[in-house]
Amino acid sequence: MFQTHIQAFDKEFSGLLLVKKTQKEQYRFVFLTHTGMKIFDAEQSNKGFQMHYIVSFLDKKMIKKVLSKDLKMLVQTPNFAESSFYKHRKDASLLVKRKKQSGFEYWKLDKQQLIWQENSSCLWRGTVLSYFYNGEKRLKHLRIKHKGIKLSWDLEPIKR
Repeated sequence: MFQTHIQAFDKEFSGLLLVKKTQKEQYRFVFLTHTGMKIFDAEQSNKGFQMHYIVSFLDKKMIKKVLSKDLKMLVQTPNFAESSFYKHRKDASLLVKRKKQSGFEYWKLDKQQLIWQENSSCLWRGTVLSYFYNGEKRLKHLRIKHKGIKLSWDLEPIKR
């Protein structure tokens, strides 16, 4: 469970993101505002991404596509099989290049960030997933920020 703040274009949402592993490689995501309004209810499994419910003003094809990628990034480790690996010239981070059906996908990995970038049809899109830890090496904060669109997530795990 995460305390969540989403900035999407000119709107802001705060609430709880519930993430539950229902089976192996299957996750359920529910985002509720602090007043109890459900914003979305979605599921990620080996069969793909399924949106069970989304509030009407967010029910747009592009928003659902970005949402599915972001939620998948939260729970699934990228598959780097059949990828090319490089060392970044400036900061010694690891660069990974993987071919997709419609172009290439690039990942940059360093101590606190996993940066995803995709080149398809001459368009560059990117997402930065940043991890922030406390002194005990426990996840303190998670940020997902998009390049090219005004969309960011800030998530803080809720202690049990």
